[in-house]
Amino acid sequence: SAVILFRVLLGALADRFMHGHLVATALLIGTSSLGYLLMSSGTQLLFALGGCVALLFGWSWPGVMVLALVRAYPNAPGLASAFVVGGLNLGAVMGPLVFGLLSDATSAPTAFGLTALWTISAMGACFAGGMQMRRPEANDTEDASR
Repeated sequence: SAVILFRVLLGALADRFMHGHLVATALLIGTSSLGYLLMSSGTQLLFALGGCVALLFGWSWPGVMVLALVRAYPNAPGLASAFVVGGLNLGAVMGPLVFGLLSDATSAPTAFGLTALWTISAMGACFAGGMQMRRPEANDTEDASR
């Protein structure tokens, strides 16, 4: 229930701002990577704490990202959100499979450590995407709707 509450509160907060949603998304993704890193420690207390951090922040960023893209491309909100939803679905299918294979081949702490690294790279990609969207030609909504 904390995840749902946090996601709703974050959405209400995001609605109050017109810009900076991709930076907020990147920071949420980065914070979730700290949770995975804690889970890789091998200690029960840090694993439990890391699981809470990863779940709370990892499930909170998708709505903010959809909001950012819909606001950036108001003439093509379906197309903009489809990219996010498509990527989320791909990750929901492939992520557990790859994590399980990796965990079986190495160890759970190694798999969580690599998940933290992948998540940090996703944070970097989100920051890069935000910089790309700040370019004037990036918000040409006529091209995005085709």
